[in-house]
Amino acid sequence: MILDYSMMQWVLSIVVGISLSRFINTVALIGRKKSRIKFDFLLVSILFATTTNMIHWWFNSPDYFSNIEGKYIPYMFVFLVIIFYAIALESLLPSSSELESADTVDFREIYFHQKDFFYLAMATIGLIIVGLYILYPEVEGLAFGLESKTVEIPVLVIVGIILPVIFIISYNYYLHVFQTILVLLGFTSQVIKYATTMN
Repeated sequence: MILDYSMMQWVLSIVVGISLSRFINTVALIGRKKSRIKFDFLLVSILFATTTNMIHWWFNSPDYFSNIEGKYIPYMFVFLVIIFYAIALESLLPSSSELESADTVDFREIYFHQKDFFYLAMATIGLIIVGLYILYPEVEGLAFGLESKTVEIPVLVIVGIILPVIFIISYNYYLHVFQTILVLLGFTSQVIKYATTMN
């Protein structure tokens, strides 16, 4: 089997397209039912961050796949990262039946009810990224870009694996808010970095 990006981009487009269509459909349904919804910072922010991260991976997928064409294991694991982003997004989206039937939809309640599977997916992404960073350094752009591997690997393990596990265990609202703010700050710094490199 030949592993090249021209084949993979179709599969990625289908995966991302299905997730985005479900996300757009949910947002439209929320807009129609907004009088019955109790909005919460956590769910809205995490959905925004996860969706934009998945789109970021999709747009940058040519760079991620270009150096590993023909290498089956890293190729499949990079693909799995995007699959798990789609799973994470799907796990947090409120179902259409939930939005249609309930008298009041509490976003905070939905977040804490569905967060475990979301953070399990995120921990799996972290585990894959750590493995790829150690075993296949030719997969570029996965890590934070720190100069030393001895610093980068512990940071990746803490941020990508340990923190999601902590958030599976913890139900402290303010701890989750703090983590969400860090995620949004990280996303903002990525946007600024890419905007400056484009100029």
